[in-house]
Parts: sequence; structure tokens; C-alpha cells
Amino acid sequence: MAGPARYSFIFSKVKAKESRLLSCEQLKSLLKAGNISELALQLAGTYYEEMFASEMEPEERERIIWEKDITLHKELIKHLKGREKKIVEMFLERYDLDKLKAILRVWFNKDKAGGVSWVSSDICFHFDTEKLPRAANINDFILLLKDTPYMKALAEAKSDFQQFNNLFYLEWALEKDYLKRTVSLIKTLPLSERAALMKIWGLEIDIANVSFILRTRKYYRGSKEFLQHHLISETGRIKEEDMQEAFLKDSSDLLEYFLSKLQIRSGEPPLLASSAGGEIEYLLFYILMQRARAALGGYPFSIAVVVAFLVLKYLETKNVISIFYSCLYGLDRTQKERLVIC
Repeated sequence: MAGPARYSFIFSKVKAKESRLLSCEQLKSLLKAGNISELALQLAGTYYEEMFASEMEPEERERIIWEKDITLHKELIKHLKGREKKIVEMFLERYDLDKLKAILRVWFNKDKAGGVSWVSSDICFHFDTEKLPRAANINDFILLLKDTPYMKALAEAKSDFQQFNNLFYLEWALEKDYLKRTVSLIKTLPLSERAALMKIWGLEIDIANVSFILRTRKYYRGSKEFLQHHLISETGRIKEEDMQEAFLKDSSDLLEYFLSKLQIRSGEPPLLASSAGGEIEYLLFYILMQRARAALGGYPFSIAVVVAFLVLKYLETKNVISIFYSCLYGLDRTQKERLVIC
């Protein structure tokens, strides 16, 4: 593992920004907000106060915060070099992935507005946001991505998409490709740093695989062979064969099965989601946050600390945006609790 001196400056930058993260207690306090005005009052003086600086559409408020997160991310990249810089740049690509998925949904639904928005400026790659939503067909859409890594992933998923006419296959292809490319980059790091990062990234892969299994079981009824073809093999705590076994289990047995594989007692942490599938994903995100928090306090300092901070920042923003929309749509506190992980 690289010595602390190598990372001393970026360490101080991360620690300064860490101090502005919302605590779990603060997030839970936000659940008490009954409307947008009350939420704005609670977030005054925080990182998120710009969401409420003036009257604007909800999606514009959301975009402001994502753009702020991206700027923060890029600021940290400026202070890195070599493999470590490439790793953090790869984590920045997560925002490109979210942006491209939003564009795909607009294209598929033939909806040129409809309340869907995305970050307007380029992040890692250039997307023609005028032409992509208006592409005549999937082939034209893919060709517009010729200078990005996403072209190949979508091309490989095109036949499944055309057969079933569902974005699920395209979105999963993008997610799978991104996660696997990140693992390949992590493997170029020294062993100790690689192990520290995979404690976090392995869970990201577990979350993606579990989400894929739940959606496939519920909506697409894929065969075990289909599952084997699509699962990401570089798993974290849950092995590939365990994922395949979970695919064949009754829904009522899924939660206890995953709890046993994760070696966690039932009820720890408290599971608030409204279904077994939702509880499993909630549990994995909860563990991811705990691992990221542990890595953030790690020593000697390594690139895993930077990544842990960025993971926590990304999840925190998703939490705040979920609370914002729950206030906008008048959800009660019980409903809000199911949307927030901390």
C-alpha cells in the first residue's frame, strides 16, 4: 500500500469534504419534513441548499446537485495521477452511465421532455443529447456512441432488446460492462490497495447481481442458463453459485437465504423495505455504506479512502433526492423511511 505521504494532500481534501457529509441522524431528521419548504429549511447552510435557491422545476433542482457532485469529483481528480487517477476517473463514469440510461429511456418512450432530465455538460464522454433521443432505431442510437465504451455493450445486447422490446437488457448490458471494466482497472493496483477497493466494489457487484436476479425472476422468467450468461462473475461476498441457487428459491425464502450468505442475523440492520426483494437490496446498500465509512477512516491512507468518500457522497445525494421527491409527492413518514438508507 502506498505510504501516507503520497496521499497527504488529497487526504486533507477528502477529510475537509467528509466533514460536510450528512450524518445518519441528520438524514433521519429530514424525514420529518412535511413539505418542500420544511425540507429547504432543514437543508439551509448545507451542501444541498442550492436546490432551493430559487423557484424551478423538480428535475432542475436534482440536476443542480448532480452537477455539483460531478464538479467535486473532478476537483479531487486534479490532485491524483497514474493508476489512482484512472481509478477515480472510472468512478466518475458512474454519472455518465446514469445520464446515458436517462437518454435511453427518453428515446425508448419517444418522450422528448416528460420530466426526465440529465446533466447538460459532458462528464467523461460526449453524448449528442439532441440526436440520441431522436434516433430512428436502436442501430442508429448505437452508432451515435461510436467514440464511447458503451457502443460495444449495447451492440451485444441489441438482439435481446429487439426480441423482447424491453430496455432492461440494454441497461443491464451497460451496467455489467461498466462494473467489469472497473474491476479490470482495480486489478492493476498493488495487492493491498486492490483488496481494500474490492471490499467496496465487490458489494457494488453483489447489488447489481441481486437486482438482476430479482428483476429477472419477477418480470422476465429467464432460465438458469440465461442467468449464467448475464451474471457478473467477479462477485464480492455472494458467490456466483449462490446467486444461481437464489434464482431457483421461493420468494419467501430469499431474504433469509441472503442473510445467511452475508452472515448477518435477521433484524440487523432493521429492514424497512416493503418486500423481501426490497429488503435484500436495502441490506446490501446498508452494508456498502458501512464498508465505505470504515474505509474512510482507514490507515495507512490509500486510494480506497477517496473512493469510499465518493461512494458515500453518491449514496447521500440519492438519499436527499429521494426525500425531496417524497416531500413533493406527499408521502408519509413510513413511506419515506423505505426510500432512505443510512
